[in-house]
Amino acid sequence: MNIDVEFHIRHNYPWARLPASVKQGLGNSQREYERQVVLYSIRNQLRYRNNLVKHVKKDERKYYEDLLKYSRDHLMLYPYHLSDIMVKGLRVTPFSYYTGIMEDIMNSEKSYDSLPNFTAADCLRLLGIGRNQYIDLMNQCRSSKKFFRRKTAHDLLPVKPVEIAIEAWWVVQSGYITEDDIKICTTSEKSAIDKIIDSGPQLAGSLDFNVVHSLYNKGFIYLDVPISDDSCIAVPPLEGFVMNRVQGDYFETLLYKIFVSIDEHTNVAELANVLEIDLSLVKNAVSMYCRLGFAHKKGQVINLDNLHPSWKNVPSVNRLKFKAQVKGKHSGTLIMHLHCETQYCFCDTIKTWGHKLYSLISQITHIGPAIPEVSSVWFKLYIYHITGQGPPSLLLSKGTRLRKLPDIFQGYDRLLITSWGHDPGVVPTSNVLTMLNDALTHSAVLIQGHGMHGMGETVHIPFPFDEAEQQGDFSRVNMGIHTALKILRNKVDLQHFCGYVTMLNPSSRNANRKLSDASDGRGEAELVSGSDVNGSTESFEMVIEETPVDSAVKQSLEVPTTELEWVPLELCFGIPLFSSELNQKVCRKIATHGLCRKESLQKLLHSSRKLSLQVLNFVHSFQEGISTLDQLHDAGSSSSLLQPLSADMGVPLPAKNLMFKEGVLSEWNGWSPSSVFFNHT
Repeated sequence: MNIDVEFHIRHNYPWARLPASVKQGLGNSQREYERQVVLYSIRNQLRYRNNLVKHVKKDERKYYEDLLKYSRDHLMLYPYHLSDIMVKGLRVTPFSYYTGIMEDIMNSEKSYDSLPNFTAADCLRLLGIGRNQYIDLMNQCRSSKKFFRRKTAHDLLPVKPVEIAIEAWWVVQSGYITEDDIKICTTSEKSAIDKIIDSGPQLAGSLDFNVVHSLYNKGFIYLDVPISDDSCIAVPPLEGFVMNRVQGDYFETLLYKIFVSIDEHTNVAELANVLEIDLSLVKNAVSMYCRLGFAHKKGQVINLDNLHPSWKNVPSVNRLKFKAQVKGKHSGTLIMHLHCETQYCFCDTIKTWGHKLYSLISQITHIGPAIPEVSSVWFKLYIYHITGQGPPSLLLSKGTRLRKLPDIFQGYDRLLITSWGHDPGVVPTSNVLTMLNDALTHSAVLIQGHGMHGMGETVHIPFPFDEAEQQGDFSRVNMGIHTALKILRNKVDLQHFCGYVTMLNPSSRNANRKLSDASDGRGEAELVSGSDVNGSTESFEMVIEETPVDSAVKQSLEVPTTELEWVPLELCFGIPLFSSELNQKVCRKIATHGLCRKESLQKLLHSSRKLSLQVLNFVHSFQEGISTLDQLHDAGSSSSLLQPLSADMGVPLPAKNLMFKEGVLSEWNGWSPSSVFFNHT
């Protein structure tokens, strides 16, 4: 979806108020704009009322049914912010929603990894189905096919939610309750329902603990997790987080963005202001963290004196009591200690020193990737574009099909393949075509030349660069003077960031010699990857064994090399964890270059914003010229809902096939590239 169109839909612009340029991009079709309004609203799970979709789609119930179907088909999180509509109107509870999702993927015999991370976490919370349980259910489902009486996926799934954690400060709302439902309720449950209906929503802690859980399991109530503007959220070490895959829908992207930015000393309103995200969206995200148990509210969230007696032994309430008691006892002890202490100056010094360290930790600046695009395939192409150097690369959009391997990869024995949203893997060219076409049916793919004689040789160069690393003649021990790195230092502020640049030598034989020496009889594919290169087509993810800088120097020092043999492969921001040697080098550079000093952090913030704008403009330039009509020309209004457009993803998908060859980034049409960008450096 065009960014301008998305902006005007988000701000409720009717067709009559659209600028002429936006109308032209839509083919001057009001019907097309209305279709985009519906698509955007459904994909972003917008409420019907107070949004533009109300004036476009007249049937409110049908709109919510389409929204629910799209969310379920795309394995999105249950729309808790629409619980009043979903539970009371459509009578779809989170439990029934996730049961439907689990039934769908079991019937399709998909792997557990097909569930996005947060969706998998919520399924585990409500259904009690994690990876091992899912595998066991699939085995039962398959084995039952051998017998006359076959069990369906629906028969194997739980019929009621598992016992979930409910906090006392959560709000209980009445769901869709019929007279028949009331008949199966106990007296205490009826009293609780009457109280909720007559007096309005109630704090969970004000009702009987067992009654709340019983009504929730029956689907007669639903739970709101209220977040106010001044709420502060703490994120303890993650437990129970399911790491599968990233879906890239709007809410998941928002969850990750806020998750890495949460600070327990910054309230929700301030966080929304800093991130420049709508406050209601931030509240929805924070509410989801608390619901999943990944975060909890700081401070006094409920008056303990108003709790129902049945909550007194609940762990979450005891934790609140313990904190209150510790705070009071600690305060009294601390005051007595300070009155007995005579060296006040020493205490003041310690206090000041501790405050400085605390402020550094509690308000630490993000020194990693500024935006998701900087950690994506797009940033690789951006680096190649501004430096005019890089390995031969071909970015193919989803749905492309190759009849043969493009000519730029002729002569290469190994290719580096990156499926969208996955880690790259090195594969032989001999069997790559089938795997590529299979991956292209569900993902965009980046193909890069890696090695002409087996695997190419890679070397990691940490930055910021020292003065000594920018002088002298080029060699393996002095790669900092490489022309591409000089251009990078001029175009990207590497002096206030930290990270490493990976350089690649495709023509080197050293990497394979080292693999041969290390393998001790094992095959190269076994050493390079824990995956079956020939068998699996689900993903190209492999663990590539890469040699740290010093090791590469020791093993290859006797082999002469030239600058022309090396090209930049990727630039990564942040502190690397895959190599202790490289990790120490980067950490040492952080200290020696004073990256944590206030003035350096200010420059980092400015450079980070500047780089973000440059990368976003670069990405946007390749999405221009692709109208919404082109994207939807073969899709009807219903089927088009099943195909997410790139603007709704965390990182935009490529709208064109792009090739980087001989220093030029250009559009690739399958035959000869028509130039789009030239190197201006």
